[in-house]
This record gives sequence, C-alpha cells and structure tokens, in this order.
Amino acid sequence: MRRKQIKGLVLALAGLVLAVSNETAQSPTKTDQVPTQDGVISTGEYSFTKSAAGMKIGITLSKAKDMLYVAVESPGSGWVAAGLGSSTMNGAYMVLGFSKGGNSSVSEELGAGHRHSPVSARRIVKSSVRESAGSTTLEFSIPSGEFIKGSRLNAIFAFAKSADDFSSRHSEKTSLSVNLE
Repeated sequence: MRRKQIKGLVLALAGLVLAVSNETAQSPTKTDQVPTQDGVISTGEYSFTKSAAGMKIGITLSKAKDMLYVAVESPGSGWVAAGLGSSTMNGAYMVLGFSKGGNSSVSEELGAGHRHSPVSARRIVKSSVRESAGSTTLEFSIPSGEFIKGSRLNAIFAFAKSADDFSSRHSEKTSLSVNLE
C-alpha cells in the first residue's frame, strides 16, 4: 500500500512540474526586439505566444510600453481578427483582416454586443495580412494606452475558415487575459 501512495505522489508531483513548465512557457519574456509586421510569425518574434482554438497568437508590448504588437495566425483562408481591451466582443477594439486574390483588407471596428462596426478614426500604426499554405496571418501595431489596464491586456481572437469579408460569423474564437509585465 505504501508503495502505491509513493507512486501516486511522484506522479502528482510530475504532473505539477509539467503544468508549471507549460505556464512558464506561455508567460511573456522580456525582449527589446520589435516584431516585424510582415504577415509571418517568426520563432522568438513575440514576447508572449500561445496556441488557442487552432490559432497561433503573439503579443509584445514595447520597451517604452507605448506600443502594442499583435499577431494572429489562423488555420483557414478566410478572415482573422484580434479584439483588444475586452474579453468579449462588446467593447473590444477589433482589427480584422483577410487576403483575397493577392489584395489585403484590414478594418478597425468597435464591438457592440455580438456585432461590430467600423470606427471613424484609424489607430493602427502598421499592419500586414498574408495568406499562405491554407492559413491567414494578421500582424499589426497600435498605441497601447487604452487597452492595457495596469499590466494586463484582455483580448479576443477569432477567424473564419473561408469567408473573405468582415461580416461572416467566426468559425472559432478564444479570449485571453495576459499579464505583460
């Protein structure tokens, strides 16, 4: 009986170590590197990375903490989006993008309930959308001021598998709350 208890304790500790190491891997790392908005998420380019709902997500806060760099890659050929400042569509500042026939389209919109509409004044500094090998990647930079509360960023991410427009419903979605300290 004692041997089973020890074995159970060892397995529990091993699981705890694995859980802690996975959490650490998803925590932001300090970097002075500024991500390149070229429609490709390169290894080590973003200080925070996570895979969720089939998407690859990258986030970096500039050293001066005044600029936010965001990337999201979807496993589909349709639109992809990131919403900042909220863990739901309601109140999120949304950046949506798609590429169709070699032409990229990016829209900045504000979420209201389960809908969104274009904003009158653009805030994005730079953006890129790229569709390649059945996936779509959106990267952009935007002033961070209104989106980060303390050191925390609440954000949503979504994509449509094949719809190249800004009105089709998402195929998958996720929300994150990231400590950028």
